[in-house]
Amino acid sequence: MNEQTDLVRRQTIAEMVEAFHQAETEIKEGYRLLETAQDRLRAAFGEKGGYSFATNPGECHHLPDAETRAERVMLHLRGHAWGRLAERLELRGMMSTARRAELDKQLQTPETLPPITDEAITGMIESMVTNLGTYYEEAVKEVFEQLRPAHSDLKTNSQYEVGEKVIVRAGYPDKWQSSAQIGYHNEQAFRNLDNVFHMLDGQGPVKDFYGPLMSLFKQENRVPFGDVRETDYFRIKICQNGNAHITLKRLDLVKRLNEVAGGNLLKHDTEARRQNVA
Repeated sequence: MNEQTDLVRRQTIAEMVEAFHQAETEIKEGYRLLETAQDRLRAAFGEKGGYSFATNPGECHHLPDAETRAERVMLHLRGHAWGRLAERLELRGMMSTARRAELDKQLQTPETLPPITDEAITGMIESMVTNLGTYYEEAVKEVFEQLRPAHSDLKTNSQYEVGEKVIVRAGYPDKWQSSAQIGYHNEQAFRNLDNVFHMLDGQGPVKDFYGPLMSLFKQENRVPFGDVRETDYFRIKICQNGNAHITLKRLDLVKRLNEVAGGNLLKHDTEARRQNVA
């Protein structure tokens, strides 16, 4: 073997081994730093609501260079941070379905969100306080419309105001199993109803994701027909056609619901128009 070639080969191998071990040290240190950063964010913001604060998300692996990946990771973390701030401020619970969808759309496009700064967070809180009355009225009116559909075959429901008893769609009945499964959109409606009655009672929105009303139905996948279940505000029974018969137990809150949503005005305006036509 050529002595000079053998020397070059040994030097190259030694450099390769040294480079590998140096890279190994740097990679381990890099992942340790990423894990430390991830733990710090999770401790500060919490992980509820699906916000994991992963500092090495798989969606970034295909990006061409470290700087681009770092920027994408920081956008990913920014969206999670604003999402957790919204949860901590109970903002989503105060909003109507349309407002929540708008908020979720913003959180899913973090490049449109402001940086995480004291000024930005203060501005968010000030905006929330300013719009609190609007969010409240929108949420109440949404529930009011859900409980008094304008063209409903659910005869218990008045077209003009909400009464003590209402009927709403609950889910998908299965007569073979004598039970019904609560549908996704129906679940959202129940959560809205629970939120609004808590707010009408001065309690603020429910503190957990499902709330007391939906928690009645999350213990099993299907709800037996005829079962009667209760919370502080509602008595509810699921019938064979998949409808839920709900008794609203707090008539003072029902009255307030009608007042805030304008139901009484709607009824009086309709009666006035009828008298004018007559």
